[in-house]
Amino acid sequence: MPGIISAAGRLTEGLPKAQRKNFIPVNAFVNELLPYLSMRSIGFLDSFIAAIYDLRRLRIDREQLEAIELRPHLKIKVRD
Repeated sequence: MPGIISAAGRLTEGLPKAQRKNFIPVNAFVNELLPYLSMRSIGFLDSFIAAIYDLRRLRIDREQLEAIELRPHLKIKVRD
């Protein structure tokens, strides 16, 4: 779970300020977000987007998240 927490925090911090201000403090938001993350068949980014919408009713573009540079060890790989 630490990798997911770090990745979610980095993605949140990487959003533009206009969006990021909705998730302050970031650590508290990530802790609130974790139960909403579902990585069954949709993948981490789509789950992250859906969880943000469920919690805050805000839409985040997948392209914005894909543009945020994650260190290799934070990239989430889902295996079947």
